[in-house]
Amino acid sequence: MIPGGKETKGLWQVARQSVLYGLGNLGTSLVSLLLIPVFTRRLSPAEYGILNLAETAIALATLVLSLGLEASLMRYYFLYPSEEERKQAISSIALTGLIPMLLVSAPVFFSRDLCSRVLFHREGFSPLILLAYGVALGTILCQFGLGYVRCREQALRYSWLNVSRLLLYALLGCAAVMILSQKVRGVLLASLIAQSLIGVVTFVWMLRQVRVKVVWAKVLRALRYSLPLVPSGLALWVVAVSDRYFLSRYNGLAAVGVYSLGYQLGTAPMFVFSAFQLAWPQFAFRIAEDLEAGRTYARLTRYVTLGGGMAFLILSLFAREWVSLLAGRAYQKAYEVIPLVALAHLGFTAYFLFATGITIKEKTGWLPLITGISGVVNLIGNFLLIPRYGPMGAALATLVGYTVLAVLTYAFSNRYLPVPYEFSRIGRIVGLILGIWLFSLLLTSLPHYILSLGGRIILCLAYPLLAILVGGATNKEFYKLKSLLTSFVRLRRMQ
Repeated sequence: MIPGGKETKGLWQVARQSVLYGLGNLGTSLVSLLLIPVFTRRLSPAEYGILNLAETAIALATLVLSLGLEASLMRYYFLYPSEEERKQAISSIALTGLIPMLLVSAPVFFSRDLCSRVLFHREGFSPLILLAYGVALGTILCQFGLGYVRCREQALRYSWLNVSRLLLYALLGCAAVMILSQKVRGVLLASLIAQSLIGVVTFVWMLRQVRVKVVWAKVLRALRYSLPLVPSGLALWVVAVSDRYFLSRYNGLAAVGVYSLGYQLGTAPMFVFSAFQLAWPQFAFRIAEDLEAGRTYARLTRYVTLGGGMAFLILSLFAREWVSLLAGRAYQKAYEVIPLVALAHLGFTAYFLFATGITIKEKTGWLPLITGISGVVNLIGNFLLIPRYGPMGAALATLVGYTVLAVLTYAFSNRYLPVPYEFSRIGRIVGLILGIWLFSLLLTSLPHYILSLGGRIILCLAYPLLAILVGGATNKEFYKLKSLLTSFVRLRRMQ
């Protein structure tokens, strides 16, 4: 068994790493939010929709061309015991990741017109296709370079590099849109410069640290682990962004733009989860052999649910205010999809946590089946709901897809690594946040706005107390969390 002190130390370590990643993600989230008023006031909803479609293509190209090897980077860095073997694994995996990038470049160039017709349902966007492909290549370099920083658990350096990348993109993008009037092309060019610069710098730095060497045995082992992640990633891509293509066909590019803004705002507070996701794999792999690792996984899952509840409420209860504050008039209906999108991403976070057993036991071969089923469910939902309900149908289909994904992942993963999740207490937390959100809908119908706003603020502030009352958490746990954060802040000041 893990002694209490050892478990507490482990929880402290993952919390410390999460806070450091969170500081960086908070910076990137703030910059992203500040870009919304600029882009939504300079780009029409249709142009914003074109930009979002290009970004979905970037995500798809990044996923396929990387062969899932960025995940192998993390897995095998902690698997090999000696530093020399770790360096060989990092170098072998990263250099192998360059091969697809080089092989596909020429076909993309010569088929750019065809890609334009497929992606945008029209010709004339070939330059955007080439820019998007360049952004994807820069993103892959960033994934390997920054992934190595994560392997070394240098959370502060990772956050600094990530914020620098986004700041550069923001400055160049604003200049392109506001000064040069380049609009979508200027935004993609800004992204290309920012991704490529940080990607090349971090990738070269990584190779200098590990020395250039390819060990094919390690490459093959990494590919056996990572290749099943590619179809799995494709299915996740379907759940996350296929709705844009349905919206584009049935409702037009303007609907894509409005929905994309709501989707972006719906995921904005999730920097808390993305911070945890960045710190989680290192911690999970390190304690995997401990006898009480399952109990630690279960407890952290409940803590993440508690934090996710607060993020969901802050976003959903004030969705209309967030959109009014940040976006232009043409985008005001984006607030309608925010609660469903935020709830859907709580489901995605559950999938991420439940997948721990599959990744630790190297049973990633099941992921294509799991994600494939959820992808098919999402596509059916898009087909049935979007023609009738538009953006709201897209948000609902996303919620259903991520819910199915979380349920299936738990069912498969727990076969290989049984984890005693505290579902009774987690269920109370989820029921509480849904109840608060539904009650807040009644408050929005009050005749006086101040009463409505005040009531929603009170509901948010009451959430921690209500979570204790329903048994989702204890007063002692909230006190420990507060002490942990206070101690961490003091530690950073001393350093």
